[in-house]
Amino acid sequence: MADGVLYTEHVLAVPDLDAAVRWWREAIGFQVTFELPGWAFLALGGCRLRLGECPDAPAVETLGDHQYFAVLHVDNVDALHARLIRAGAMIRKTPVDEPWGLREMAVQTPDGHRFMVVQAL
Repeated sequence: MADGVLYTEHVLAVPDLDAAVRWWREAIGFQVTFELPGWAFLALGGCRLRLGECPDAPAVETLGDHQYFAVLHVDNVDALHARLIRAGAMIRKTPVDEPWGLREMAVQTPDGHRFMVVQAL
């Protein structure tokens, strides 16, 4: 890791800020750390999100594989998978052990953003 790097932060354009904040809080457990009109900052562990309300931005679905924006490293992929299923999340790839030493799954937010969730085997 480079000297001085404390955490990562991802900026996502969302069409409905309230709905996006609700999903990240309820489905995964992120907490809101700061809000101002059109923006919400969220955090969970070493991951930070800045959600910006952009109702006129192109749909994320038009980005193809560029819909993926992050890999979240967790200590229990299966527990998060169960939580996401209860929250009605779209699972793009169910948890599976991969030959590169990770148990991983792919998730898609209601806004179309995709991310991987991985656990070291």
